[in-house]
Amino acid sequence: MSQSPSPAPGPGINRLTTRAAGGVFSFLLAATTSIVLGTNPPAMRAEPPGKQTEPPEKRTEPPVIPVGLDAYRQWDRWYLQRIGVRAYMRSTYDRTGGNKGADSSHFLYQTADDFNVTLDVLGPGVLYFARYNHWHGSPWHYEVDGRDFIVQETGTADPVNARKLTRTVFLPEKAFPPPLTWTWPLSKGADLMWVPIPFERSFRMAYGRTHYGTGYYIYHLFDPSAKLSQPIRSWTIEDQPAPDVLELLRRSGSDLIPEPDSPEGRKLELKAATGQGDLPAGQMQKLVELTQAPSVIRAVEFFVPRAYALAFGRASLRITWDNRAQPSVEAPVALFFGAGTLFNRRDAEYLVQGFPMFIRFEAEGVRLSCFFPMPFYKSARIELVGAPREAVANIRWRVRFMPLREPPAHVGYFQATFSDHPTPEWGHDLLLLDTRGAEGVPEWSGSFVGMSWIFTHRGELTTLEGDPRFFFDDSQTPQAQGTGTEEWGGGGDYWKGGQTSTLPLAGHPCGAPRHEKPKTDDDLIHSAYRFLLADLFPFGRRAIIRLEHGGQNESTEHYQAVVYWYGAPAPALVLTDRLKIGDPQSETSHRYVSPQAS
Repeated sequence: MSQSPSPAPGPGINRLTTRAAGGVFSFLLAATTSIVLGTNPPAMRAEPPGKQTEPPEKRTEPPVIPVGLDAYRQWDRWYLQRIGVRAYMRSTYDRTGGNKGADSSHFLYQTADDFNVTLDVLGPGVLYFARYNHWHGSPWHYEVDGRDFIVQETGTADPVNARKLTRTVFLPEKAFPPPLTWTWPLSKGADLMWVPIPFERSFRMAYGRTHYGTGYYIYHLFDPSAKLSQPIRSWTIEDQPAPDVLELLRRSGSDLIPEPDSPEGRKLELKAATGQGDLPAGQMQKLVELTQAPSVIRAVEFFVPRAYALAFGRASLRITWDNRAQPSVEAPVALFFGAGTLFNRRDAEYLVQGFPMFIRFEAEGVRLSCFFPMPFYKSARIELVGAPREAVANIRWRVRFMPLREPPAHVGYFQATFSDHPTPEWGHDLLLLDTRGAEGVPEWSGSFVGMSWIFTHRGELTTLEGDPRFFFDDSQTPQAQGTGTEEWGGGGDYWKGGQTSTLPLAGHPCGAPRHEKPKTDDDLIHSAYRFLLADLFPFGRRAIIRLEHGGQNESTEHYQAVVYWYGAPAPALVLTDRLKIGDPQSETSHRYVSPQAS
């Protein structure tokens, strides 16, 4: 992990507010920015951003924020603005700027030999995700509002011989069941925990053992005035995730959307557009332009013969909303659906068995399905662009959509932003997304909801030492920083030497393991995916998504990435004032006093 220049402006505390009238509240952002949020997020519209289309008296209240397990239950409203919540990712990364101990065992402080603290936050909030390397660090202390609960893994009892185990679980298992948790035999190197852990006042995580104690954690903090789907109630180890949420995630890799002619489909007023045709090399083909609006696309599906799978994966998908000047989705097909290539080295049924995406190999062909909900207000134009020298025959496609029922001010467009980095710059992070200026719009508000990325085209795994770093709303330090690339993708120890894994929300779907000979050049392509549902990252005016290439930004591997996000083309936060620490005039005018500051 190396230091890179900050993307934010010079030092200071920026005060932000919404342009809308109504009640406001204060909230501290990433220790550098104080913000005041109003009650009205921007409308999603085709008109130029900033144009006021509704008088103040008609503007709506912010949408209710789905909290805890509701964030899974309400996955069909992924596109909603989250006003009054901040997401953070903290980890055991090396604070000196290097990659010491592969970012492990960098504890905040120690209170006892068996209490080594890695996370210490004040509430109200929810811990939505935790990742550990194998069983290392277990038993873990989850201290919720002052009550200490012990969480373990099967390998805790005999850590020296734990690698001999073929099945492990979190303990107590009823509190941490799959598919909200996965352990290292299936994830290929990591213990992953998506069980929401609400806390009213405070949360601390501590490791009982220090050997290779690496980890990263995603949590949300809520302003007291935020509108939540349910009250924050302190978690206890007797709590058990609801069966309906577990069943929902178990359906990953299957069709999540009803058929239009089913009873549920008729209730939702689902419709379908279908077609079939060929895609000439290097040419664009418009599949459909939906004009029944406002609507939300619930499923985008393709089926191609196996003989054309590789060529189809190298084609591009393009989607344009509401006749905007630029497409919001423009990405290679395979990478958009979660894999760097459609080469299937193991002839597995699933290349990607994710929750919002899957790639399934059937007897006659390959099925690719995307269930990210995609709202629009006037039209949705979906196109394919053929790879330069590869035609694809007999493509079948289907798009299912239904009426959009949320008000415009609550909604963001679905975006899939592609970036290509053939020659990474030494000493600088890869910039995968900067929403400022996207589609010609100065500022966006919405949520970062995941990414799919290639990190090598030649089977080089050491580049995985690079950390993810995310900046939101002019934060001058990362609001999110992880411990490595494969950790971000749900694995550990380079996915145990490059083994493939596909889980509902993270995975490493392709690439030859180190100990096996690559079968083709496509077999040297390694990619990963990470989908963010309950643990998404909201932003009010800007999101910057960066990734190190190698432990100190020294790798020369060819990276490519698709970043998924929802965005409304106007800010929910507007700069109104700035306090510059260290500037006597600014400090005096703001009556700033900090006698204990160094």
